[in-house]
Amino acid sequence: MSGKRQKELSSAFAAGYASFVAWSDLVDRINVFPVADGDTGTNLRISLAPLRDVEGGRAAAARRVSRCATGNSGNIAAAFFREFVGAENREDLEKCAAIGCKKSCQAVADPRAG
Repeated sequence: MSGKRQKELSSAFAAGYASFVAWSDLVDRINVFPVADGDTGTNLRISLAPLRDVEGGRAAAARRVSRCATGNSGNIAAAFFREFVGAENREDLEKCAAIGCKKSCQAVADPRAG
């Protein structure tokens, strides 16, 4: 991936993370499935924090997301983003998203839609 494209992707991940963080408290409050434990937003905020900086390399970012994964929601999201950050170009994004989706469904033993 060219330097310009890498910078664009890095900026997109950082902006997406910042947008989620702004709403993570709301996610904590509305989370009721499967248990109303009120930590889904917090777990996702912690788990996805490495997406703030993927300029250091996508493989390193994928490893950091794996290490930071917290709770079921964090492990599900980490499984998706480990694949998604591996995209080499825009054309790869769709393929990596599909693989990430499949892996996210396998991230917990008994996933259920909420």
